Amino acid sequence: MNNRHLEYFVKVYETGSLQSAAEDIGVTQPTISAAIRKLEEDLQASLFDRMPRGVRPTIYGKSFYETARLVTNNLQSAKKKIRELQDPSQGDLTFGLSREVSRLLIGRIGGKLSVLYPGMTIRPIIGSYTFFVDQLLTGKLELALAQQPNDQEPSEINAELLYNDRLCPFVNPKNPLAKISSITPERFLESEIAEIETTEFANDEWNALLESKNLKPRRATLGGNDVGFIKNALVARPELAAFLPYNSVRDELAQGNIKEIKLKGYKAPRKVSLLSLKNRQLSPAASIFREGLLHWAKNCRRDQNQAWSDLANGL
Repeated sequence: MNNRHLEYFVKVYETGSLQSAAEDIGVTQPTISAAIRKLEEDLQASLFDRMPRGVRPTIYGKSFYETARLVTNNLQSAKKKIRELQDPSQGDLTFGLSREVSRLLIGRIGGKLSVLYPGMTIRPIIGSYTFFVDQLLTGKLELALAQQPNDQEPSEINAELLYNDRLCPFVNPKNPLAKISSITPERFLESEIAEIETTEFANDEWNALLESKNLKPRRATLGGNDVGFIKNALVARPELAAFLPYNSVRDELAQGNIKEIKLKGYKAPRKVSLLSLKNRQLSPAASIFREGLLHWAKNCRRDQNQAWSDLANGL
């Protein structure tokens, strides 16, 4: 019995056919048949019943499958890690990305890494801070980019600051409020206000301001619930106002498509951090991605406007 025999067995089990397994793997059917016979001799049990069309696993084959699949998966994972150590540019990375993080940042950093390491595959998954913490703690993710909540993160999580942000009120330039230098909450409520409705994105500062003045929020009903959707709606609809992360709308501000307004009594600073699990060694691909982000973050702390300008100009 060897690893290749186990691989052949798993493929036959999953396809239900010796011929299909041979075609998928790229060997001849006699090679597959010989490997299955050798396994059955070693185990002293019949793993498949031969049918007129294909094969059907026996009770022994069904029992053996889970173990064989686990062994082959672990072996493939081990081989992959060795290849990544030998050549980090061939690694794969899936990372967490929350709604409030600038897509410009990820697009530019990811694009630059794709040029430097064309064999590296980088995939984001969208989620919330709490979801990413769970994925990090269970080993399903190595890295995540998310806005840190005001309360303290779990002690097992390492949070490295990428950039400071702020949740700001914006309006369409055609909105009458765009012509006013400083606006009261009462006046701001004359517009329909679009907000992202998630726990991590909660605008506690705005809600507290409304409560202190005994005011009720006036929220717009939209068909989407993320930064990109609300940003596009704000550009298209002059009657709207919205709270959005400043760094996510830099392009729209520069093009004059939206305008930030000053809201009396309101400030909402935010921090966007790179999250990882403490005392866990990152894969080569994750390490390269982390280094690229932190290098940019260092420049951002030195001169934030220049760092964002560099991103807009393609680094």
